[in-house]
Amino acid sequence: MAVTIIQEPQNYSQSGQPMVFTFSSDQTGQANFSYIVEVYINSNLVYTAKLFPTTGIYGFFDCSEIAERYVNAPPIATTLVDDAENYNTIYLIVRENYGTPPTNQANATTSTKDFYKAKSKYTFTSSEYYGLSSAKFLTSFTTKKLYNFGSQRLSLIANDEIPNLSFYFYNAAGTQIKVENDTSVLGNILNFYFTYSNLQTIFGVGTFTDVAYIDFFAEMVAGDTVLYRIYIDHSDCATFENEITFLNFLGGLDVYHFTRMKRYTRTTKPNQFKTNEGVLNNDGSFTTLDTSGQYNYQITQDETITLQTGWISESDFNVLNDQLLTSPFVLFNGKRVAITDTTAEEKYRKFDTLFNFTITIKQKTFTSTVL
Repeated sequence: MAVTIIQEPQNYSQSGQPMVFTFSSDQTGQANFSYIVEVYINSNLVYTAKLFPTTGIYGFFDCSEIAERYVNAPPIATTLVDDAENYNTIYLIVRENYGTPPTNQANATTSTKDFYKAKSKYTFTSSEYYGLSSAKFLTSFTTKKLYNFGSQRLSLIANDEIPNLSFYFYNAAGTQIKVENDTSVLGNILNFYFTYSNLQTIFGVGTFTDVAYIDFFAEMVAGDTVLYRIYIDHSDCATFENEITFLNFLGGLDVYHFTRMKRYTRTTKPNQFKTNEGVLNNDGSFTTLDTSGQYNYQITQDETITLQTGWISESDFNVLNDQLLTSPFVLFNGKRVAITDTTAEEKYRKFDTLFNFTITIKQKTFTSTVL
């Protein structure tokens, strides 16, 4: 008697996608046969299931719905490098169960897999986003821009490796003017927080205002390397501090600045009741004191804010359209908000190269009640 583990999910699987284990037994012909599957998250038993063979001697178990409950989005840390810790480990113990009465027999344990908070829409059409085998920046933006008033975030999955980080500073002519290294990074999924001031601190002695862009370079122990570019805007436009942070479908945090328009809309809805205030006279008649008789007893006000990016590229427009609008986790200037119902078309135009992107967010609800 034996249980064999045939197929397992790839390491660092996305929690929102199928995470299927496949196994078999040479005892499926026994009376009352079934598989008993135990799911362990971080070495703790969290779930037990009884399964019957699906095809011949084979059993299948998708643990993604369980995994999703045990992992969160990256923390909103305000340090340059932080082990995001938005991942967890999972393994299964698969047991044969048969006999009269049925009892547990032989078992097998799967290998331990890491999984993290993400749900790519394109898992089954592109292997680029599934089963990351080496280092990868968790963003679909090709570049990011950092303003002197704002911040940027960049998430990196290092797949059990510890990267050496380098910052290459370039001027507008593309001439390298500074290199800084950081070899103290730890963690499997890294969450980087950039501000104008902390990059200035990394730059050290020199004129930081000469920096046009920074190439962020990560080199893994195994030799894999990844590169990402962040452009620097030194102009003073602090009146446009409309910073949106959101969880993208790769499981990283992206930041985008809406620098063109900010418009508030407040919708007020009063609940009312009618009454005729008065006094009852000694002779039984009623004297009305207030003839209006209309009162507000509960007033609810919803506040929405409409933001616009200004002119952006087609690729940025489509990333925002595809991922920001469907993100379950959105921050506006550091505070959790919700995006209202939105319909947006994906832009593919032969002659247009720049587009405006507009969103409406629901910031807060105010209720005033007097009874």
